[in-house]
Amino acid sequence: GGKYCCAPFAEPNDGYMDLVAVRKISRLTFVSLIKAYEVGDHLRKEKYKKFVDCQKVDKVTIESPEDMVVCLDGEIFHWKKVSVEVIKHGIKMLFPKEKVNE
Repeated sequence: GGKYCCAPFAEPNDGYMDLVAVRKISRLTFVSLIKAYEVGDHLRKEKYKKFVDCQKVDKVTIESPEDMVVCLDGEIFHWKKVSVEVIKHGIKMLFPKEKVNE
């Protein structure tokens, strides 16, 4: 979200979502990672591969013994379990053939 590029290899029409997981890391490691995460290099650089992983999935369930803070379309929820599934061809989208200059 925002100015960050969490999933730089994601394709909006491949039928999958890119699940990016970051293992528990120190604050110092987080600070060293954040700039690469912002520009989308965190999945390209070898030094981050030991604690950042990306997989293409069509569904995922995340569970926690404690409430997780979940943001959906700007709304905040506190849940212990979240399930997300891609519905292939569920939304029709149009994309420009060329990037339009802003």
